[in-house]
Amino acid sequence: MDYALHVHLSPPDGRARLTPLECEGAHRLLREGLEHCLSADRDPGGGLEISVEPYVTHIDVRLVAGSLAGAEACLQRGVAQALERSRLLTDWHVSSCEVTLDPGLDEALGFDDEPEVERYSAFVTDGPAARLRAEAAKVTAFGPEIFGPDTDPDDSALVAGALIGSAELFIDILCEDLSILVRAGRRPVDTGQLYVLSLLPEHYRHRYDLDFARSFLAAAMKVTDRLAAQEWTPPGSLAEALALSLMIESSEEVLRPLESVPFARLRPLLATLRFRLLSDLDHETLYEIPEGHDGDPVFAHLRLSRGVRDWFSPRTGGTVHPYRQLPEVYAPHEHDADCAPPEEEVRRVLNEKVGIDPDRLSDVLNLAAIGLTDAMWTHGPAMRWYAQRRLTDGELLRTTMHTAHHIREALHGWRAELGLSRTATTARLASLAPEAGRFVSRIGCWLTDPHRLLSTGDTLGFVAAADHDEAVDHVAGVLGGFLRQVDDLGLARTLLTTAMQSGLTRYHWWGAPGWPEQVDRILALVGDPGRREWGPDGRLTSGLPPRPSLLDSEVTRVALLHRPWTLGPEAAEWCARAAHLADPEDGL
Repeated sequence: MDYALHVHLSPPDGRARLTPLECEGAHRLLREGLEHCLSADRDPGGGLEISVEPYVTHIDVRLVAGSLAGAEACLQRGVAQALERSRLLTDWHVSSCEVTLDPGLDEALGFDDEPEVERYSAFVTDGPAARLRAEAAKVTAFGPEIFGPDTDPDDSALVAGALIGSAELFIDILCEDLSILVRAGRRPVDTGQLYVLSLLPEHYRHRYDLDFARSFLAAAMKVTDRLAAQEWTPPGSLAEALALSLMIESSEEVLRPLESVPFARLRPLLATLRFRLLSDLDHETLYEIPEGHDGDPVFAHLRLSRGVRDWFSPRTGGTVHPYRQLPEVYAPHEHDADCAPPEEEVRRVLNEKVGIDPDRLSDVLNLAAIGLTDAMWTHGPAMRWYAQRRLTDGELLRTTMHTAHHIREALHGWRAELGLSRTATTARLASLAPEAGRFVSRIGCWLTDPHRLLSTGDTLGFVAAADHDEAVDHVAGVLGGFLRQVDDLGLARTLLTTAMQSGLTRYHWWGAPGWPEQVDRILALVGDPGRREWGPDGRLTSGLPPRPSLLDSEVTRVALLHRPWTLGPEAAEWCARAAHLADPEDGL
């Protein structure tokens, strides 16, 4: 027997009236969900009609069932599954449900003369195009001229209305994602189960946490501000470009179901809108990862951004929402073309004050490794973890020197890959700037690998804990700045400048010309705890472990000179404390 069922659905209590675009979205979700759920059970042979109004939703469906209870159970199960599948409508509830044997029964009995109850206008997926054209009035940053002189003004209004409506719905759904993350608290959330955030570059999903969602919401709201401004200004950040691109894509879903205007006529206008509003398509690069890249995705996009937090930083000439803007990453060796010292002066300083031949590539790479280590490790996560007592003095010494050693080996490995011998000159780098990105990306991936074993025996992930993503962004910031300097100054001049800076500021580090002299001072201090440098009564030895007798042997001298990261924990603590006393400015 045929049964006609009528269901009323209501949004959560206290929810403001739905906007037209929200009605459209709810209609689409309900129709897709019910068609899926009912087709799995029994075919709604009499059709399915859904009407979504600002305050209430009506569902009418005819089912063939053996009994009234069977028809009601089928629809109840279908509605529940549809709400659950939608994710966005899970907190809606059924306010009433009516079932009749035959939809024509009332007419046959003469009950169709009752006055109609006035309702709010229902907005369905293929609602009147006039409503979208009316929404276009909210867009004041540009007019129909942006689509070209031969475009039908009504069509341009449709596209503009769909864009601003999609932007509003985009922000509403992003708020839903945000609320899910807030409710989850410290519990991990599968980003694939979110809506807007799941549309962002997939390789970065591990970074889409609550802080990111809040910042992205601010970026999306800034885009809507631009749409409602007196004139259009392009997105000021990568995050804004991502948000605007997704809003334009969502506009297609609004325009496609229209019956009064063929979508094939509107598709070119959407393409024009994307071309006119987005100053470039750099953000699309974030969706791509080069084949063979093994490491955090930020190091595949260093020329585009200096880490995920840089997505929210203003690009050249752009302005962004001030919410949670972070200061620039400290990169002591970064210069632009205007303030960088002349290459002749750099070569003179390296030769006269640092004591290396600026033409000898191997010596320049050794000092450049120290400079990169200083910027990425010592002035970044390592010093912060040291201040938080996650690393001791000795552990800081060992991990820093070990990092410098590996970066130096990486630079020389890259040199060998390019076919340059140890006696090659820096002049050979003149045409190799395009190769810089490859070795820089490799260094970043190695340095931030959470499974990397530190010289202390712990993994980087264990020491970094919840701060690992912050460390990744810091390293990406330094390496991104290095690559931009290569673009401005050339590879040879950038390496020479980095070598000069580290030679002047870290002259007594391991691998620098002054390290043997520093080793002599360290061993003299640890060999005599009664020296005045240790303070009255040796008070500066307080907190150190018992002095190991191995400090007096030649083994310690050899290890300290060539492989200081292999020192034992007790010897490393004494040597690190002595290094600070021997040269407070240089420390390590």
